[in-house]
Amino acid sequence: GGLTALLDWLTDAAIQAARDGYTVIALSDRGVDAEMVAAPMVLVVGTLHQALIQAGLRMQTDLIVETGEVWDVHQLACLIGYSASAVHPWLALRAASALAGTRGYEEAKAADLQNNYVKMLEYGMLKVGSKMGISTASGYRGAQIFEAIGVSQSVIDAYFTGTPSRLDGIGLAEIEHDLVTRHRDAFVQPQPKLPDPGFIR
Repeated sequence: GGLTALLDWLTDAAIQAARDGYTVIALSDRGVDAEMVAAPMVLVVGTLHQALIQAGLRMQTDLIVETGEVWDVHQLACLIGYSASAVHPWLALRAASALAGTRGYEEAKAADLQNNYVKMLEYGMLKVGSKMGISTASGYRGAQIFEAIGVSQSVIDAYFTGTPSRLDGIGLAEIEHDLVTRHRDAFVQPQPKLPDPGFIR
């Protein structure tokens, strides 16, 4: 029940912040450690987006995100599609800069590798948007032009309202179980070798 409690607390805090006149709400998952499990950022953004709409406060507040969950264009597209105004992929940028001076990147500077990663994300977002007939980032932001696969209708209705979902699937309890399992594998029982989770890696 920790995930549900967190989403409820974040909802109350965001609504109160908007009512108190805050125009930007920053969300970050940098605090992950052996004791703290990160909630899925797209779930958090979707939750706050819907809650602020229902409270009549969405147009007064922007959501910005600092997350380790964005490593490819799809994750970025989901966050922007569910209304994040800005995204800082801190972990991917750190990973890109860590390649500097390594085999294949001997002459590369950390800043250049980070810039290459950001350009890749920008190009990817342009490509995704153009396939939908959207030519601006503001046209894509909050558009929710996704179809969910394998997420329960109760989760869709509560946190991703309006998203089509033809196939039912996991609920918050299963999402939380997966989060705790991955967190335990990373911090409590680290593996000497990364496990192979299956066909989709």
